[in-house]
Amino acid sequence: TTSRGLEQWFDQPYNSLDTPDGIYEYGNIIWAKYLSETYGTAIIRNIWDQIGSGLPAVNAISDELSSQGTSLDAAIIDFRKKTLEREFVDGSYYPLVYHVAAYTSYPQTITGTMNHLAAAYYAFKASDTAQSLTLTFSNMNTGIFAVRLILNKTSGGYDMQDVTLDSSSTSAAINSFGASSTY
Repeated sequence: TTSRGLEQWFDQPYNSLDTPDGIYEYGNIIWAKYLSETYGTAIIRNIWDQIGSGLPAVNAISDELSSQGTSLDAAIIDFRKKTLEREFVDGSYYPLVYHVAAYTSYPQTITGTMNHLAAAYYAFKASDTAQSLTLTFSNMNTGIFAVRLILNKTSGGYDMQDVTLDSSSTSAAINSFGASSTY
């Protein structure tokens, strides 16, 4: 069941971390692994102690992360990036995370909704003629959503760019986007 839960978990990043369906929550072991690998093993015990005292799980996690000098929002963003890159001690054994879509022609319009504590991954691949890519994020409530661009370099490795959603429409331009460019 646990292996199946982990596979289902990587296939469904759009589910909230607190989704109870009998299988998905087994895959959430990856969230506990992230917390312990990033903040030390005591964080799991501290969270359980707070839950045992009657605090809801999300509040217990948030409080414990605050005591570690970070926030639940920041941890979720980092966790989702590490999930994509499989940056865990045994991450090479994990499946690749599900991508909603991969685009190679532009422009594209993506619409939809997202669950809390969830993620949606999209791939934007350069065509031979592309020189740049502009992404515009509209009608995303600031403070609720986070966007992190992970830019794969043609020479290997990657750069990250966080998009600050500070208005009803925010754009991010990626220059040097193309087959013979940086990204």
